[in-house]
Amino acid sequence: PDHPKIEFNLSLSGHWVVLAVAPTPVGVDVESIHTVDIDIADRFFASEETAELRSLSESRRPDFFFSLWTLKESFLKAHGTGLTQPLNSFRMKFGPDGSIRAYQACAWLRHLHFKQYSLETGYALSVCSQTPEFVEMPRIHTLPELSDTLYHQCSA
Repeated sequence: PDHPKIEFNLSLSGHWVVLAVAPTPVGVDVESIHTVDIDIADRFFASEETAELRSLSESRRPDFFFSLWTLKESFLKAHGTGLTQPLNSFRMKFGPDGSIRAYQACAWLRHLHFKQYSLETGYALSVCSQTPEFVEMPRIHTLPELSDTLYHQCSA
């Protein structure tokens, strides 16, 4: 009741389910990192992103691919378009200071903010929000822990 507007978004991959909550539109994506045909990047990524991906050693490509993929999906979810907007209609750019920015038609989308988290080796997690504040680390809950909490709330 103290929050007049709450936005949220969900994503799941493997044994992870992630939830992002914010006072403005928010998008989240989690993906299992695995070997991927690099030609997929030609179809889905902006040409600059594909060039950057191809410049990496083969061992670094899967992490970079899924870093981009989760950033792009979180963007689309926060933007409200989902995959109806092509992934190559905008590009992600990593700054030397660790910043992450989205550009569309060469214009920096200043109202969007991004954060990537490490869950565990083999997973990429990205969040996009119009709010620049992000938690330092996501809170992690196990299914038994959540089930127990819900059980106690419902039986009270």
